[in-house]
Parts: sequence; structure tokens; C-alpha cells
Amino acid sequence: MITLNEYKKTDNEYQDKNNIDTVNLAKELEKLTNEDIQIKLDLNDNRLSIMISNDTPINFRYLEYQKQYSFGLWQHLRYINYEDIKKIEKNYTKPKNIGVLNAKKVNDWITYYKKIYQDLVKESQEKQDKVNNFLTNFKRVMTSLKTEEYTYLREGKNWNDKPDFTYSGMITKKAIQFHFEINNNGYISQKIDIKTYGLEGDLLDNFVKLSDNKL
Repeated sequence: MITLNEYKKTDNEYQDKNNIDTVNLAKELEKLTNEDIQIKLDLNDNRLSIMISNDTPINFRYLEYQKQYSFGLWQHLRYINYEDIKKIEKNYTKPKNIGVLNAKKVNDWITYYKKIYQDLVKESQEKQDKVNNFLTNFKRVMTSLKTEEYTYLREGKNWNDKPDFTYSGMITKKAIQFHFEINNNGYISQKIDIKTYGLEGDLLDNFVKLSDNKL
């Protein structure tokens, strides 16, 4: 983040005009609310955007083609996706669009997104707790079985080779395999399979042994 006074011009006249317009808009917005106003600089294209509030990442901009101002959440909460946001938005009445800025309209939108964000934080934490509890139990079972057969627990990584909090794992005990996957929405899928490859003898005989717990 940079402050309103920290922006420095570049050698791109068109980009500078857009960025200066953004800085001026941020200054205008600062007069209408007590929230903290900051400017975010995208290093990839040197474009500025306005962020509102310390505790809620609200994005603010002017839509030239629609001739109105727009608010939105700039959230990166763990296990929260677009569908989660839309589901929670239904619990609140969306303020009217803003064609002309005034303090009431601006603060109505800020309050709206603060409420939504608080609910998203709670849902994110609930999903994280569920995932953590499952992983703790999986590790306990994996350790207690002391199996030397094909067993693993893997943590997924994103394109930047950093953990993305997705997981997969398997426990193999004799002819039974337990497998799970946790996706980027925190959903835990689980299944139990019967391992038939590598078994010696007739499949029906192996079934009888398995049903008698002798395999």
C-alpha cells in the first residue's frame, strides 16, 4: 500500500492520468468517511486502486462507462469462494448505486461490506477448524495403524510453489484403502476402496478372506 502523497509519476502519460484521477478520487473519498483510505499499486501494470478500511478490504472505483461509483470486497480468505460471497450477500440489503458521491451513500456501502466480510471471516474460520480437526484425526489414525503399505499425506502448492491449503492423503491397510481430498473451498471428500491389484489367488476367495478379516 502507498499513501495519497506517495505516488510518483511514470513515463506513461495515459497511465499517469488514470492514476492521478484515482489519487484525486481517493482524496475526495477521504472527506466523506472516517475510514482509512489507502492506495494500492499493482506492480505488474503500475495501476492504482483505492482500498477502504483497516479491518475490511473494500475496493472503490469509478466506472466511466456506467457513470457510477462501485464498491467491492478485495478478500483472500482461506476456503472462501465466489459462491460463499453471493450466499452471504443475500442476507443483507444492497445499497443503491452511486452516481453522485455523498457521505451517507458512501458509508452505507462500507457498512454493507463490513457486515458481509465479518460473516465471511466467521465462515472461513469454521472451514479451517473443520479441516484442521480432520487432518489431526487422519495423522492420528495413520500413526496408530503403523502400516508400511502405501500411505501418504500431501499438501498442495500454487503456481508460486507456496502452500494453497489443499490436501490429499491415503492409508492402506492390507486390502483396504482410505483416500481423501480437501479442495480450495475446504470441502473434504472421502472414500474407502478395496485394493484388488497385487492380491494373489482367486478374487472370490480373497473376498471371503476379507469378509472374515483374514486378508
